[in-house]
Amino acid sequence: MDSPSEPTLSTPCNLTIVVSAYNSEQTIAKFLHLLIDVVHAMPTVTLHQLIIVDDGSTDNTFEVARSVTDSISALRVIKLSRNRGQQTAISAGVILSTGDLTLVMDDDGQNPMVEIPNLVRRSVEAKSDVVIATSRHRRLGRRITSRLFWSIMRSSRHTNEPESQLMMRVLSRRVVEAFKSYPENTRTVYGIVRDIGYKTEGLEVRTGPHVSGKESSRYSFGDRLEVFIDTYLTSANRPFAFLLRTSAVLLFLGTLIILAVVLSDMDAQSNRAVLLLVTGLTSILVSVVALMTFIILRLLSLIFVEARRRPLFHIDKDTCLPRCDSVEGF
Repeated sequence: MDSPSEPTLSTPCNLTIVVSAYNSEQTIAKFLHLLIDVVHAMPTVTLHQLIIVDDGSTDNTFEVARSVTDSISALRVIKLSRNRGQQTAISAGVILSTGDLTLVMDDDGQNPMVEIPNLVRRSVEAKSDVVIATSRHRRLGRRITSRLFWSIMRSSRHTNEPESQLMMRVLSRRVVEAFKSYPENTRTVYGIVRDIGYKTEGLEVRTGPHVSGKESSRYSFGDRLEVFIDTYLTSANRPFAFLLRTSAVLLFLGTLIILAVVLSDMDAQSNRAVLLLVTGLTSILVSVVALMTFIILRLLSLIFVEARRRPLFHIDKDTCLPRCDSVEGF
């Protein structure tokens, strides 16, 4: 992994940083000052915009962040009308971005801001449209689910893309402009950037400690499962091919159950083993059918959401008004 160091760029670069925040009143001010120190230490890089997207916090995150605007001229704080989720919050910031490069990240401390110079340098020197921070330094449970996720995503599209991606990434100007052309309501930043298809590479980093002092996440397992399913359904080329393959597996398991029942006229000991086999296979069959049913229903619900064409978000508060244009809905 590259050690954190200042990027040496041949030409000046205007950088926009987009940060999603939620109920961060205790940490957002310190986070902003640390972030500014990192960016100001980068020669030839000008902080064009620092956009904080308050995702409908129920505390004073917006007010605390707004209090810092006097000392950070590039800072713009917006608050969405309600909680829309991390993916939409980041999307709102990207839509408002006007910098040469746009860096997106979370404010929970696990996206290491000391790696910003390396990400920017890699983007410029390698002329990559997308540079994604990756990390394998996670707890065992998160590593297993992450590996499963990326294995399935890779199987859906034969592309050699970075694994173990964090939200933290640098986007070129043309990626941002392409990103704005995606009107869908069910979105993931990963899925849209992946669909755009411009030159992408990863840079491995070591995640920082969570602001709570331990490795934790705003996403529960259920939240991550929902994001995973939505990402697959909205970015994979062949979601129905997945269902077809799964149906083939179900047919195979059903055949095994039928064979087990046919062979059940063996002796008592064998009957007990066959009963266990039938019970196990039936449990697997029911579980997979339930999962497939959920996926199909989820796909139908996503189609319904997109058909209504409701705005992606609404801005409740904006420190930039009336000095700059605001996007009320998208």
